[in-house]
Amino acid sequence: MKKSSKLSNVYRKYRRTLYISLISLLAAALLFSCSFSGYCSVEDNQKLVSKPKPESRLICILQGADYEMLSACSFDMAIIDPDDSGLNKTDLKSLQGQGKKMFAYLSIGEAENYRDYWGEGWKTGSPDFLEKENADWKGNFKVKYWDKKWQKIIFTMLAQIADTGYDGVYLDVVDAYKYFETSGYANARQQMVDFVISISEYSKNINADFLIIPQNAEELIESEGYLAAIDGAGRESLWYLYDNLQDEDDFADSLAYLDSIKASDRLVFVISYCSKYENIKDFKRLARSHGFISFVGTKELDQILNP
Repeated sequence: MKKSSKLSNVYRKYRRTLYISLISLLAAALLFSCSFSGYCSVEDNQKLVSKPKPESRLICILQGADYEMLSACSFDMAIIDPDDSGLNKTDLKSLQGQGKKMFAYLSIGEAENYRDYWGEGWKTGSPDFLEKENADWKGNFKVKYWDKKWQKIIFTMLAQIADTGYDGVYLDVVDAYKYFETSGYANARQQMVDFVISISEYSKNINADFLIIPQNAEELIESEGYLAAIDGAGRESLWYLYDNLQDEDDFADSLAYLDSIKASDRLVFVISYCSKYENIKDFKRLARSHGFISFVGTKELDQILNP
């Protein structure tokens, strides 16, 4: 091997110094971009310097996700509460211009007493589609989702969401059918399937590219027409229940359904509420191994825990 000339050594030193300077500037820029928001993890963005960015980075923030935070933070897809965020058409176009897909959260299996549709004097049984309050989430009431009056409320909200310019909708409490099955409603499952299909048809008549992502109840893909109506699926607490690793038997069926949805070239979002560093890393590793897009946050979905 030939020895390098003195000039070559000087050139190498110069090139190495320039490279280190560029890396330092890149790291500073990444840290600066996230200093605008408490939701962007400094630790996460430092790692982006030395590791390739994941194919798609998901965030799910239902409280405090305003335009400034969403514009400053780095992500590919976001699930946000359209009422809480207050985004308008201009905001959404700007975010989408940054390559960000925006999904609006919408609960279809429970009514929420902080929404504009909530009427004065509403309570269990009045209107008649309103069931009892969710003991775990105050202000949330199960609904008879097959009721035409409730469905009209949902379709009105869908029209507003699509007209504002969201890329799609993230449907929550789809698994409400299980509550009604245990209450003696034999047709509850099929009525939820029919409801989600009608939501898809209604939305895609407004915007053919509008995406429908139901959360949980992934077993409904067994029902005719359901898989064709959705563009993906979301799932909470797949491998971990908070910081407790779940028994494989408890989620094996769910994982098989989600793998099937992914194999059909649809999106799969998995959301975890674990908080320990090693559990978050393991959850994300497991998600990547199945090709799922992951997010880790608090149960209140007001911040990101993202090592």
